[in-house]
Amino acid sequence: MRTFTSVVFRFILPVLLLIMNEAYSQDSASMPVFKRFPSIPKFTLIKCPDNSVVTRDDLKKDPTLVIYFSPTCEHCKKATAELLAHKDELKKKQVLMVSTLPMNQISDFYYEMHLQAEPEVIVGMDAKYFFPVFYQVQQLPALFVYDKKGQLLSHPATIAEALKTLKL
Repeated sequence: MRTFTSVVFRFILPVLLLIMNEAYSQDSASMPVFKRFPSIPKFTLIKCPDNSVVTRDDLKKDPTLVIYFSPTCEHCKKATAELLAHKDELKKKQVLMVSTLPMNQISDFYYEMHLQAEPEVIVGMDAKYFFPVFYQVQQLPALFVYDKKGQLLSHPATIAEALKTLKL
């Protein structure tokens, strides 16, 4: 009996602990980047319509909704319309809409959705393809809500969920 206990403590237990340690350490490595680094990332966008540069430092210290979208996506157009239907709730908040498609398509979307009338909405082109990689975008539109300190609050699936989180 003593040799069995000795074998368990000397060989089997350390192996089990090593396996468990590997299993737990892989969880954080497979976690999306935006969850491992939960503050608004440093970025550079080309702003629509004037082609000026926008960075994280240009954002106000207000709660922020980041929307990664495609100007040709019907779901994105519907989500934008839903967001604009609640534009009174967006006061003291900001929306950052980002796409990697060409500026002419983003500009068409910008004017089609009448975003030029919305000062709290910044629309821009991510020429470096940073956002889809950082956020590991799998569906459009992709939504991310940050508090006024720039910390990630949620990754909602719908505009309604995003607006509910922004009310906090």
